[in-house]
Amino acid sequence: MTKIHKDEEIWKNADLEKGKGSYGAVYKARDIRTSKLVAIQVISLTEGEEGYEEIRGEIEMLQQCSNPNVVRYLGSYQGEEYLWIVIGARQP
Repeated sequence: MTKIHKDEEIWKNADLEKGKGSYGAVYKARDIRTSKLVAIQVISLTEGEEGYEEIRGEIEMLQQCSNPNVVRYLGSYQGEEYLWIVIGARQP
């Protein structure tokens, strides 16, 4: 799993929740280093290991995709309680 720097100073407006999925919430944020919009999926690891292997498989698939019709995987970070998956956000 690729690691990203999980420092709140990197993400601007990361508190703007855009949706919820089966595994967690998705937030829209801006990477202050590049000014690019990103989507951050935050997945709770404390709710059991159900689906964990499926999520790891999704990350591996995203890492290998290079299709313009598939969102770009930018990285992930696993903390004690949460897994963050960062992907490119669609530009408005």
